Amino acid sequence: MKVRVLKKLDEIKEISGDWDDLLGRCGIVPLYLSSTWIYNWFRFIGKECKPLIITGSIEDRLVFVLPLLLRNFLIPFFKILHFPGYPGSDHLGLIVDPGYKEEANKRVFTFLEEYKSKWDVCNLAEIPEIIFNDLFLSGPNIHVSFKKFKVMDGPQCPYLRIDGNWEEFYRKRKKRKFRYNLDRARRRLEGLGTIEFKTLKTWEEIEHYTPQIFEIHRKRWEGYYIGSKFSTPSGEEFYRRMAKEYQTRRWLDIAVLLLNGQVIAYSYSFIWGGEYFYYNPAHDPKFSEFSPGTLLLIYILERSFNSGLKRFDFGRGELSYKSHWADGTRQNKILILANTHLKGRVCFWLYLMFLYLRNHVRRSIFIRTFLAKFVFFNRK
Repeated sequence: MKVRVLKKLDEIKEISGDWDDLLGRCGIVPLYLSSTWIYNWFRFIGKECKPLIITGSIEDRLVFVLPLLLRNFLIPFFKILHFPGYPGSDHLGLIVDPGYKEEANKRVFTFLEEYKSKWDVCNLAEIPEIIFNDLFLSGPNIHVSFKKFKVMDGPQCPYLRIDGNWEEFYRKRKKRKFRYNLDRARRRLEGLGTIEFKTLKTWEEIEHYTPQIFEIHRKRWEGYYIGSKFSTPSGEEFYRRMAKEYQTRRWLDIAVLLLNGQVIAYSYSFIWGGEYFYYNPAHDPKFSEFSPGTLLLIYILERSFNSGLKRFDFGRGELSYKSHWADGTRQNKILILANTHLKGRVCFWLYLMFLYLRNHVRRSIFIRTFLAKFVFFNRK
């Protein structure tokens, strides 16, 4: 097996066809691992990161890809490896032909060991548990190559199995009071003008409503949340380009709730393999009392039932509204490797502390609000 390391964006484009063919053979969720997603993420969001894409080929046939990046942590002295898109992406992992899992696993850890002078900590995160166990815990490679490593639980990801009739499901799942209050909210919203639920099916529609979608995202999270790239200038360009690409592949699903022709709630999501991936929803906070986000979610769920989809994946994070609909959860896993030298061990413990503090901040509305306002004030 020939192992090659790609460090330039042009090199990603050169193997994009083989990369996406490999994704098709793997059967894993390709949304956040396609060559187009990775290429454009580096181009627009990860400009300051160095690509480090490990590939393996047999007789010029691509059999595995591990997309990584190298960046500074805290200070330029410490170097971190992790997946492009982390921590905002989901369903990450090693892209590998099913017939070469063991060999690819061995080659990856051998490469990381041989490349150890360049990095201190490697964080392989947001990998679904089933895939993680199959790839990384089925052999002794981690233990042989790395004395210091940690396997952790990442976020739980709620999902809903879609089965049966929507109306029957809705009546059973939601009490009469919930349905009454939501119907009342909709009637009150209709009192303000004409409301319309719409799925954007053409590129012309997407281009028309996209500026409003980004503006809603800014309004919804300004002064509260500071981790999203969705409404930054570089993030907007990235998601526009991915909308164009995934709309062509029929993977994109953008739904909006309109009031008098203006967007007051949206969902930027994906459909693949008979499953709905609820990725980035938001609503205009000016209309919060009318529950526009819930109204739009019900529209999307009803459409999912009627479209023959099998599962609705709510994505990373256990927000309360997700648990109100979900009937199961999948677990994401994290593997953190420390380099064997002293600097790697120090960085390893600092990085674990950083992850602990970041998770604590994310669970605290007060801390997130305070930090977001502090950042916003300093930008002013």
